[in-house]
Amino acid sequence: MRKMLIVAAITAVVSLMVMPQAAGITFGEPDGNRHPNVGAMLANFGGDDIPFCSGSLIAPDVFLPAAHCIVGVNQLAEEEGVEPNFLVSFDSELGEFPEGVFDIHGFDLAAGVTLLPGEPFFDERFGTGGAARPFDVGVIVLDAPVTGIEPVDLPTEGYLSELNAQHELRSQRFAAVGYGRVREDFTGGFENNLLGVVVRMVAMQSAINLQNQWFLLSMNPNTGSGGTCYGDSGGPHFIDSVDPNLQVSLTVTGDAVCKATDLTFRLDTPEAREFLSEFVTLP
Repeated sequence: MRKMLIVAAITAVVSLMVMPQAAGITFGEPDGNRHPNVGAMLANFGGDDIPFCSGSLIAPDVFLPAAHCIVGVNQLAEEEGVEPNFLVSFDSELGEFPEGVFDIHGFDLAAGVTLLPGEPFFDERFGTGGAARPFDVGVIVLDAPVTGIEPVDLPTEGYLSELNAQHELRSQRFAAVGYGRVREDFTGGFENNLLGVVVRMVAMQSAINLQNQWFLLSMNPNTGSGGTCYGDSGGPHFIDSVDPNLQVSLTVTGDAVCKATDLTFRLDTPEAREFLSEFVTLP
């Protein structure tokens, strides 16, 4: 699918994570208004408003991205010697990088795009647990509640584990949504990922396996799946075949060329729920 890239942010955060950070959606289609509660996280370093990551509305005033998205912006801002402003938009099309290359000082925001300011927070355990325990979750608390958009549903504790124990997990279909790079060509490497217009996209996926904090999904088009790429980090994965509004994980990382596997952070674990419970009421 498509989505914006955060190569710079990914580079800045790579020392904190063992695996390459994921960003955009591949082998999908424009989402339109199918998932209005999926938005983009933007940052401003004193110039243009730049889209960095994806995320979802989990309460009227709480937006859910990945921790590494927030950390990456903060590190870039430190390098620039500025204080970043964090913004969220739920518009389906945001604009474009005019040179077709990610640039923290060059993005043409589309006319009429609504930007909502907020304050970022992330799990302070992020970067301390190694690859097996990523704690890669954050929130942006918006200055004002969003109206007219229904937040996503969050899972009960152990939801995915229960499905797995009942041998029902691998029969489900999941929807990945985000604003990242577009991939429509199975051949070639990273250079075949497209960057330009930043638009919300959706791709369908199947499950591969479940781990302590990770949920591995297929994004191989040979198996009828799509997935995420650079710019989709923080974006939601819905269990579409059960409840199209139930988000069970968020995008963290995957293979570098965005065409095989999608490693996502589970939201039904005690660790994720411990952090999220500080900001929202959980089921």
